[in-house]
Amino acid sequence: MITEVRRSTPTGYFIISILETLKTQYNTTLSQLFTVTYYDKTGQIKIVQTFQDSYTNVEGYYLPHKRTITNTTPNGVEKVTLTFSNLALTFNPEK
Repeated sequence: MITEVRRSTPTGYFIISILETLKTQYNTTLSQLFTVTYYDKTGQIKIVQTFQDSYTNVEGYYLPHKRTITNTTPNGVEKVTLTFSNLALTFNPEK
């Protein structure tokens, strides 16, 4: 199921399209693949950003492990990947 959210800004609007999700063991949903398309006031697409996320379960908590962001503009395509390592909880949620 694709879920979309539209929001207006002073210079136009943007639409978030959630394309893929992960259902956790706790019955919560995390976005794994979504796009954000930015439009100007005339409806012309200015930029499309695609986010792809992966998660790691650390002691029962889903923490972001990796995010790839692809920006598509009239000038071309740019891709950035962030990878998080040595993930650990630094608090005790029981206290």
